[in-house]
Amino acid sequence: MDIIHMSSVQIKRQLISSRFVMFAVLLIFVKGFVADPLIQAIKDVEAFGDHYRISFLQPIICLNNSFMLSLLMPLMFIVLAAGLPGEQSFDLFLHIRTTKRRFFLSQILTVAALAVSLTLLMLLASGTMVAERMGTEMEYCGAVTRYNTYFPDRTGEYVLTLIPPNLYNQESFIMAFLHSAALLTLEFMLIGLVLLFFAETGLKFVGLVSQVILIAVSAILTNADIPAKWFLPTAHTTLWLHKDVILEKEIFPMLYSYIYFAVLIIIFLILIFIYAPRYELRANR
Repeated sequence: MDIIHMSSVQIKRQLISSRFVMFAVLLIFVKGFVADPLIQAIKDVEAFGDHYRISFLQPIICLNNSFMLSLLMPLMFIVLAAGLPGEQSFDLFLHIRTTKRRFFLSQILTVAALAVSLTLLMLLASGTMVAERMGTEMEYCGAVTRYNTYFPDRTGEYVLTLIPPNLYNQESFIMAFLHSAALLTLEFMLIGLVLLFFAETGLKFVGLVSQVILIAVSAILTNADIPAKWFLPTAHTTLWLHKDVILEKEIFPMLYSYIYFAVLIIIFLILIFIYAPRYELRANR
């Protein structure tokens, strides 16, 4: 059976499964931790007679700057990818019609498609949430970047962490968007492949638990700014951590983050193909 067809069936199954209702819960946090603070910042500075707009692309840049969302987005993908590889009667039919390595190739394509889909859904949903103050300018929201100018006594405001000076001083808006979307997708892809590998080796529950723990630890280390954070994914998707506040230099080169994800993804791809022949499907009828 065609690999693309097998993958498309799996993608549709995951996107319409009951577990996808968790996406609605995630959007509540996106609204509360990103969209609402951005809009409120604009309303705050309007008292001074200045009117700013928010780019449709701005919220996706802010997502990984929020501790709560850097924790919840990967957990959402775990929920979404937890159903792979499929173990229903249809999947038993696929096993009969194709080789195990071809079957797992379709699962890998499914993981990749789900990773891209979730990133696009986050982009569309978060962008739509700021529609009431949306503008066409491809630039950081001035209400946030100049917030301290208007309110010098509010240095600890949460909204300032969404677009920190490390980011808007050192990275162009478009590049920040591209890096944010790409690294977030790579993080999802890595999580999906790890889950797929553990499921393939008969340790699906162990894989789920270990991934949840690692994501939690990763978010905590990143939030606490502990050097060990670079061994785990969250820090690599948090753009401002790569940059100095004032100097035009990288504290941690962005290229290294892409290499980090690429190496781990390649390792798990190899492991999945090595262990594929040993996988035995027990279809749930």
